[in-house]
Amino acid sequence: MKRLKSEPPSGRRCKLSHFLLGIGALYLVFLAFKFPHFLEIAATLSGDDSYVGLDVAAAGDMEDSDLSKPIFSSVYKDTFHRKLEDNQNQNAPRMPSKEPLQEVKEVSKPIKPLQHRYGRITGEIMRRKNRTSDLSVLERLADEAWILGLKAWGEMEKYDEKEIAQSSVFEGKPESCPSWVSMSGTELAGGEKMMFLPCGLAAGSSITVVGTPHFAHEEYVPQLARLRIRDGIVKVSQFMVELQGLKAVDGEDPPKILHLNPRLRGDWSKRPVIEHNTCYRMQWGTAQRCDGLPSKKDEDMLVDGFLRCEKWMRHDIVDPKESKTTSWFKRFIGREQKPKVTWPFPFVEGRLFILTLRAGVDGYHINVGGRHVTSFPYRPSPRKEANAILKKEASYFGDIVILPFMDRYELVVLKTVAICEFGVQNVSAAHIMKCDDDTFVRVDAVLKEINNISPEKSLYMGNLNLLHRPLRTGKWAVTFEEWPEAVYPPYANGPGYVISSDIAKFVVSQHDSRSLRLFKMEDVSMGMWVEQFNSSTPVQYSHNWKFCQYGCMEEYYTAHYQSPRQMICLWDKLVRGGAHCCNFR
Repeated sequence: MKRLKSEPPSGRRCKLSHFLLGIGALYLVFLAFKFPHFLEIAATLSGDDSYVGLDVAAAGDMEDSDLSKPIFSSVYKDTFHRKLEDNQNQNAPRMPSKEPLQEVKEVSKPIKPLQHRYGRITGEIMRRKNRTSDLSVLERLADEAWILGLKAWGEMEKYDEKEIAQSSVFEGKPESCPSWVSMSGTELAGGEKMMFLPCGLAAGSSITVVGTPHFAHEEYVPQLARLRIRDGIVKVSQFMVELQGLKAVDGEDPPKILHLNPRLRGDWSKRPVIEHNTCYRMQWGTAQRCDGLPSKKDEDMLVDGFLRCEKWMRHDIVDPKESKTTSWFKRFIGREQKPKVTWPFPFVEGRLFILTLRAGVDGYHINVGGRHVTSFPYRPSPRKEANAILKKEASYFGDIVILPFMDRYELVVLKTVAICEFGVQNVSAAHIMKCDDDTFVRVDAVLKEINNISPEKSLYMGNLNLLHRPLRTGKWAVTFEEWPEAVYPPYANGPGYVISSDIAKFVVSQHDSRSLRLFKMEDVSMGMWVEQFNSSTPVQYSHNWKFCQYGCMEEYYTAHYQSPRQMICLWDKLVRGGAHCCNFR
């Protein structure tokens, strides 16, 4: 019987099937070696406890893999505990009673600042102890901040107690905060040429100024007269808008938080400019001058993402025009010719303008006619009155730990060490929780999650990050000198995490012996310390997404980035038996 032409040869069919079976076999062998590795990572990220039985069996296979490096050993030798609570927690803590406080005749003893060991004294000891090694950049920052902080503390000790007692802030008098205030030009010119803002200028609020610059007038300048320039007479056209603080010291002018001075004519540069400045304790800072040239676009120079100085038209700068050959060639290759838009100086003599001054997170932003013109970063100045009131409150209630160093982001890690020190020396709690001041914590839910873990185990609980790499560029850049490793150790997000007291004691002991490695990101530092502790004492890593990093999620344990208004709303919802988020538009 003849075989039909349409039938493929049996030999060819067998060879194809054998080839596919071979590929399938190789794939199965690959999965046999790598599947436990992938399954464990998936389990740690999904919060599943079903992988507990596979951890011991897969440990031997992973010894030769990249995950056996010391930086990962703390994660992959201990199975992560990730149990999610789906049941609603109705046992929320109740609102404290509003009973009047009893008068206390004896106030606690005057408090002393916590003498941190990474200050000036420690720096000198370390230099004597090891003259061949210099302090790190972070330790030098801490050294400088400690010196300035101790000086500020000394000034605060001399602050007059009577002035504190007369402060409306200390008495807790409620202030009326209207949503808006306004003043006409006639009212402004008839008085002290000042407008009072009852509650200051909070971030996100703005001031709108509508006005018309006067035409230039002649002014006599003695410096020009001595130089015999135009008999000392010059044409001047300018105006000023200032944000002034409250007067704090007799005999001194109130601080000028922002001095905005657009100069249309009369500037020494002979060009229109916009000047910003601040003045504190009658000492002017370095001025920022915008003269029509754009500022750098480096992220370190930006203010909330805006340029400090925008570009406007200048008659002394002529843009070079491209040749006809270059222009023809660009059109030939199809390159789009973008028209250049140039803006004139935003203020003109005798012409109405609308200026908006908005307070941002990093500084003030000036818009004229709806277009951004310039931004000026904040230059905060310490207020002895506020520090003295805080010190008095701390001595009365005993619930504040004061570290006398000038605060900055790179030194937040010193506060974390202080939290551990306070937790092991002043309280007898089994666990310590670190959280940010804009984090709302459901204490009942966190305690319930802790109780699900054996009290005999050391605990590190939070929203854990695995295999995160340091950023080498941008605002959060980390240099290789600061962190030479390729990845960070497993660490919990800083807005809220829990450690057991034995880990805190380890941190304090390492810090006392000056062998604790510091890093400017405090949450990464804690992950590094826990990893070191885990090398000798097993630590239970417990991950849960309900330690919410951004905002709030259903059945959350912590909610980050919450305003005071949102925190009050969240508390009210808990008291009423719910655990939902509060979103305000």
